[in-house]
Amino acid sequence: MIKAMIMGTVTTHVFWRGRDRAAFTYAGVGVVDGLWGEKPVEVLWRFKAPGAQSDPTASTLPISAVAEPASLAFRHGPAPSVGFKQFLAEDGECWLYLMALGGAVDALFPHLTPRATGRTIVKIGISGNPPRRERELNVGFPIGADARWLIRETRKFDTSRAAYEAEGILLQRLADDGRWLNGEFAVVRDQELAGLLGP
Repeated sequence: MIKAMIMGTVTTHVFWRGRDRAAFTYAGVGVVDGLWGEKPVEVLWRFKAPGAQSDPTASTLPISAVAEPASLAFRHGPAPSVGFKQFLAEDGECWLYLMALGGAVDALFPHLTPRATGRTIVKIGISGNPPRRERELNVGFPIGADARWLIRETRKFDTSRAAYEAEGILLQRLADDGRWLNGEFAVVRDQELAGLLGP
Protein backbone atom coordinates (compact mmCIF):
# COMPACT_ATOMS: atom_id res chain seq x y z
CA MET A 1 0.00 0.00 0.00
CA ILE A 2 2.83 2.42 0.84
CA LYS A 3 4.47 1.73 -2.54
CA ALA A 4 1.15 2.42 -4.29
CA MET A 5 0.75 5.69 -2.34
CA ILE A 6 4.28 6.78 -3.25
CA MET A 7 3.87 5.86 -6.93
CA GLY A 8 0.52 7.63 -7.12
CA THR A 9 -1.39 4.57 -8.28
CA VAL A 10 -3.93 5.10 -5.50
CA THR A 11 -5.56 8.30 -4.26
CA THR A 12 -4.15 9.27 -0.88
CA HIS A 13 -6.35 11.38 1.39
CA VAL A 14 -4.23 12.92 4.15
CA PHE A 15 -5.45 13.82 7.63
CA TRP A 16 -3.25 15.39 10.29
CA ARG A 17 -3.34 16.44 13.94
CA GLY A 18 -1.03 18.53 16.10
CA ARG A 19 -0.99 16.24 19.14
CA ASP A 20 -2.10 12.78 20.24
CA ARG A 21 -5.84 12.34 20.63
CA ALA A 22 -6.57 15.72 19.04
CA ALA A 23 -9.18 15.91 16.29
CA PHE A 24 -7.90 15.22 12.78
CA THR A 25 -7.97 17.90 10.07
CA TYR A 26 -8.41 16.91 6.44
CA ALA A 27 -5.55 18.33 4.33
CA GLY A 28 -6.66 17.01 0.94
CA VAL A 29 -5.38 14.61 -1.68
CA GLY A 30 -1.65 14.20 -1.14
CA VAL A 31 0.99 14.14 -3.86
CA VAL A 32 4.46 12.90 -2.91
CA ASP A 33 6.99 15.74 -3.11
CA GLY A 34 9.86 14.15 -1.21
CA LEU A 35 10.80 10.78 0.23
CA TRP A 36 13.51 9.50 2.55
CA GLY A 37 14.20 6.68 4.97
CA GLU A 38 13.06 3.09 5.03
CA LYS A 39 11.80 2.07 8.46
CA PRO A 40 9.88 4.25 8.88
CA VAL A 41 9.44 5.87 5.48
CA GLU A 42 9.14 9.67 5.74
CA VAL A 43 7.08 11.46 3.08
CA LEU A 44 6.80 15.17 2.28
CA TRP A 45 3.28 15.73 0.92
CA ARG A 46 2.03 18.51 -1.31
CA PHE A 47 -1.64 19.29 -1.80
CA LYS A 48 -3.78 20.65 -4.58
CA ALA A 49 -5.12 24.15 -4.01
CA PRO A 50 -8.38 24.19 -2.02
CA GLY A 51 -11.37 23.91 -4.34
CA ALA A 52 -9.25 22.35 -7.09
CA GLN A 53 -9.08 18.79 -5.73
CA SER A 54 -10.96 17.38 -8.70
CA ASP A 55 -8.72 19.05 -11.27
CA PRO A 56 -5.65 16.85 -11.97
CA THR A 57 -3.88 19.79 -13.66
CA ALA A 58 -4.22 22.12 -10.67
CA SER A 59 -1.00 23.40 -9.17
CA THR A 60 0.06 22.02 -5.82
CA LEU A 61 0.73 23.88 -2.62
CA PRO A 62 2.69 22.90 0.50
CA ILE A 63 0.64 21.80 3.48
CA SER A 64 1.29 25.13 5.23
CA ALA A 65 -0.59 26.89 2.43
CA VAL A 66 -3.61 24.60 2.82
CA ALA A 67 -3.86 24.47 6.59
CA GLU A 68 -4.39 27.89 8.08
CA PRO A 69 -1.93 28.51 10.94
CA ALA A 70 -4.85 29.42 13.22
CA SER A 71 -6.18 25.86 12.93
CA LEU A 72 -2.97 24.26 14.19
CA ALA A 73 -3.29 22.59 17.57
CA PHE A 74 -1.04 24.03 20.26
CA ARG A 75 1.95 21.88 21.15
CA HIS A 76 5.10 22.85 23.02
CA GLY A 77 7.20 19.75 22.46
CA PRO A 78 7.49 16.36 24.14
CA ALA A 79 7.22 15.95 27.87
CA PRO A 80 10.50 15.52 29.79
CA SER A 81 11.71 11.97 30.22
CA VAL A 82 13.90 10.62 32.99
CA GLY A 83 15.82 7.44 33.63
CA PHE A 84 18.78 5.58 32.23
CA LYS A 85 19.37 6.03 28.51
CA GLN A 86 21.88 4.23 26.37
CA PHE A 87 22.77 4.35 22.69
CA LEU A 88 25.50 3.08 20.39
CA ALA A 89 27.25 5.52 18.04
CA GLU A 90 29.18 3.94 15.19
CA ASP A 91 31.75 5.76 13.09
CA GLY A 92 31.65 5.87 9.33
CA GLU A 93 31.26 8.24 6.41
CA CYS A 94 30.60 11.80 7.47
CA TRP A 95 30.03 14.97 5.49
CA LEU A 96 31.26 18.49 6.05
CA TYR A 97 28.46 20.71 4.82
CA LEU A 98 27.94 24.33 3.88
CA MET A 99 24.41 25.71 4.19
CA ALA A 100 23.33 29.16 3.07
CA LEU A 101 20.52 31.11 4.72
CA GLY A 102 17.93 32.32 2.23
CA GLY A 103 14.92 34.59 2.57
CA ALA A 104 14.66 37.97 4.25
CA VAL A 105 18.21 37.83 5.61
CA ASP A 106 18.67 41.62 5.64
CA ALA A 107 15.70 41.90 8.03
CA LEU A 108 17.16 39.15 10.20
CA PHE A 109 20.60 40.79 10.25
CA PRO A 110 19.95 44.55 9.90
CA HIS A 111 23.41 45.40 11.22
CA LEU A 112 25.03 43.31 8.46
CA THR A 113 22.58 43.67 5.52
CA PRO A 114 24.24 40.65 3.86
CA ARG A 115 22.12 40.53 0.71
CA ALA A 116 22.44 44.27 0.05
CA THR A 117 26.22 43.98 0.38
CA GLY A 118 26.59 40.83 -1.76
CA ARG A 119 27.20 38.47 1.15
CA THR A 120 25.60 35.29 2.51
CA ILE A 121 25.06 33.97 6.03
CA VAL A 122 26.39 30.40 6.12
CA LYS A 123 26.44 27.49 8.53
CA ILE A 124 29.37 25.08 8.54
CA GLY A 125 28.76 21.70 10.15
CA ILE A 126 29.20 17.95 9.98
CA SER A 127 26.58 15.22 9.65
CA GLY A 128 26.18 11.62 8.61
CA ASN A 129 23.08 12.74 6.70
CA PRO A 130 23.20 16.38 5.51
CA PRO A 131 19.71 16.41 3.90
CA ARG A 132 18.20 15.24 7.18
CA ARG A 133 20.16 17.91 9.06
CA GLU A 134 18.85 20.54 6.64
CA ARG A 135 15.28 19.43 7.37
CA GLU A 136 15.90 19.49 11.12
CA LEU A 137 17.22 23.05 11.01
CA ASN A 138 14.34 24.31 8.87
CA VAL A 139 11.75 22.85 11.23
CA GLY A 140 13.03 25.41 13.75
CA PHE A 141 11.54 28.29 11.74
CA PRO A 142 7.89 29.06 12.59
CA ILE A 143 5.29 28.61 9.85
CA GLY A 144 5.27 31.69 7.63
CA ALA A 145 8.86 32.73 8.36
CA ASP A 146 10.74 34.02 5.31
CA ALA A 147 13.94 32.14 6.09
CA ARG A 148 15.34 28.76 5.10
CA TRP A 149 18.65 26.90 5.20
CA LEU A 150 19.75 25.34 1.93
CA ILE A 151 22.69 22.98 1.40
CA ARG A 152 25.11 24.57 -1.04
CA GLU A 153 28.04 22.19 -0.86
CA THR A 154 29.20 19.00 0.89
CA ARG A 155 32.50 17.19 1.23
CA LYS A 156 32.70 13.53 2.24
CA PHE A 157 35.16 12.11 4.76
CA ASP A 158 35.77 8.49 5.74
CA THR A 159 35.34 9.19 9.47
CA SER A 160 33.51 11.68 11.64
CA ARG A 161 36.80 12.67 13.31
CA ALA A 162 38.29 13.70 9.95
CA ALA A 163 35.18 15.73 9.12
CA TYR A 164 35.26 17.34 12.57
CA GLU A 165 38.90 18.37 12.17
CA ALA A 166 38.23 19.85 8.72
CA GLU A 167 35.27 21.77 10.16
CA GLY A 168 37.47 23.24 12.90
CA ILE A 169 40.15 24.30 10.43
CA LEU A 170 37.60 26.04 8.22
CA LEU A 171 35.88 27.84 11.11
CA GLN A 172 39.25 28.99 12.45
CA ARG A 173 40.18 30.33 9.00
CA LEU A 174 36.90 32.24 8.81
CA ALA A 175 37.53 33.64 12.29
CA ASP A 176 41.07 34.69 11.37
CA ASP A 177 39.69 36.49 8.30
CA GLY A 178 37.07 38.35 10.36
CA ARG A 179 34.14 36.54 8.73
CA TRP A 180 33.08 34.33 11.65
CA LEU A 181 29.90 35.32 13.51
CA ASN A 182 29.74 32.74 16.28
CA GLY A 183 29.46 28.98 16.70
CA GLU A 184 29.18 27.41 13.25
CA PHE A 185 28.02 30.61 11.54
CA ALA A 186 29.86 33.06 9.30
CA VAL A 187 29.16 35.71 6.68
CA VAL A 188 31.02 35.38 3.38
CA ARG A 189 30.99 37.11 0.02
CA ASP A 190 28.67 35.45 -2.48
CA GLN A 191 31.49 34.70 -4.91
CA GLU A 192 33.34 32.78 -2.16
CA LEU A 193 30.59 30.19 -1.63
CA ALA A 194 31.72 27.84 -4.38
CA GLY A 195 34.75 25.92 -3.22
CA LEU A 196 34.65 27.18 0.37
CA LEU A 197 34.86 23.61 1.67
CA GLY A 198 37.99 22.90 -0.35
CA PRO A 199 38.71 20.07 -2.81
